[in-house]
Amino acid sequence: MKQSELNQLMAECETLWERFDPLGVSGYSGGVDSEYRGYLRRTVNLVEAAADQYKLKAFVETCVYLSMGLPQTPSRDEAIADFVKELSDLGERL
Repeated sequence: MKQSELNQLMAECETLWERFDPLGVSGYSGGVDSEYRGYLRRTVNLVEAAADQYKLKAFVETCVYLSMGLPQTPSRDEAIADFVKELSDLGERL
């Protein structure tokens, strides 16, 4: 993948994390940059490798429930499923 394509993919993944926003920080100046940047590289790697939804879901759940320490709720599970679908769709377009 060319550097320009990688940069575009990074930007798209960052946008998806912003929209997903499990911590609810998108309304704060600089909140998304500082909170989700650590997850971007691995997200890009998975999307670039066309990881299946099972792998994407396992990664996102690890981020949300273990790294971020958020409680598991039905609405959060649904938001994760939607986010994983968007990541999967992005990977299929590559």
